[in-house]
Amino acid sequence: MALLTEIKNFIAYKRLAKERKNILVYSEHGGYTNNFLPIINVLTQRYGQSVCYVTSDPSDGFLSGAPQGVTCFYIDKLLSLFLALIDSPICLMTMPDLEVFHLKRSVHKVHYIYVFHALMSTHMVYRFSAFDHYDTILCVGPYQMEEIRSRENKYDLPAKNLVEAGYTRLDCIREQYREYVESRVEAEGKTALLAPGWQEGNIAELYAEEVVASLLGSGFRVIFRCHPEMARRRPDIMERYDRLFGNEPRVFIEKFAGANDSFFKADVLITDWSGVALEYAFGTERPVVFLDTPRKVHNPRCEELGITPFEVTTRSQIGVVLEVQERAKVGETARNLLSQGTAYRERITALRDRYIFNLGTAAEKSAEAVMARLYPPVACCRFMPSP
Repeated sequence: MALLTEIKNFIAYKRLAKERKNILVYSEHGGYTNNFLPIINVLTQRYGQSVCYVTSDPSDGFLSGAPQGVTCFYIDKLLSLFLALIDSPICLMTMPDLEVFHLKRSVHKVHYIYVFHALMSTHMVYRFSAFDHYDTILCVGPYQMEEIRSRENKYDLPAKNLVEAGYTRLDCIREQYREYVESRVEAEGKTALLAPGWQEGNIAELYAEEVVASLLGSGFRVIFRCHPEMARRRPDIMERYDRLFGNEPRVFIEKFAGANDSFFKADVLITDWSGVALEYAFGTERPVVFLDTPRKVHNPRCEELGITPFEVTTRSQIGVVLEVQERAKVGETARNLLSQGTAYRERITALRDRYIFNLGTAAEKSAEAVMARLYPPVACCRFMPSP
């Protein structure tokens, strides 16, 4: 979109009546719509709020059809200036590292609320100061609260409002999966979903051809789900797999990872360190085969907290971890997991129920937290007490 469009949107936002921009949502790209939409729906439909939705993705679906009560703006090249001048009392974002790089807090009084877009821990895959400049964090589980409070204590940081929110995307996956199971026609054979992350040394970079061959050899159909960042940063890799598998009817390459259809069709997931593993397992109650590629570490000081990340401790509980030298066994291992489906379902649901807040009501709890900050006497939510 042209710069002129951004300028017009910038001016239109500033001219909005105050009551129409009390709540601003910023989305880096359209893939995060599923994280925000349930919260937005509660804010607009239950609480009668108007919401400003700002996106830097020209293909974001909200730009062509926003829900009632939502005013959309496209801001990309002017983003740093725009964010520095927003005057909405509340700003929700999925973007870590606020104030760390070029994107700063507003010069106006704004309460910043962080919305997680993954179920992973806060101190390994995110940078050192990823959440330090947010006022409220909508935590998905107790492990994130423990990590953030431990960090505040260790580095003498101001205490943030930590809300027992839950994870809206997981609620959506679970609901959609139930609907899928009720309506599906049982297919012949089994399907494996290969969904690597985009960290250095991931499956797509190095091992996808062998992993797909192993799965095909074990009788699976394969959905190869490309991570959006991988597609953007390394289009050459995806072009290579297009050539390799383009004529193989048992392999489907999914280039848009925003939909959940492949989650529901797959009987087992194959991944490395992608956060999709927890969403798949907790959303569908089915197991995961992990190829133990190098960890995704964006905070080299993560061990200073002395807390093992959630995505590390849960790997062996929701599936099986294979060394990269064992990649030829992926298909056989996946078959073995399917034969233990009931045992894994029980283990996964117990883990999910223990570690994820407010299953089924995350949007409501998150919206309550927003309203508690917007109108403190009207709404209430539970905050973890400061240490």
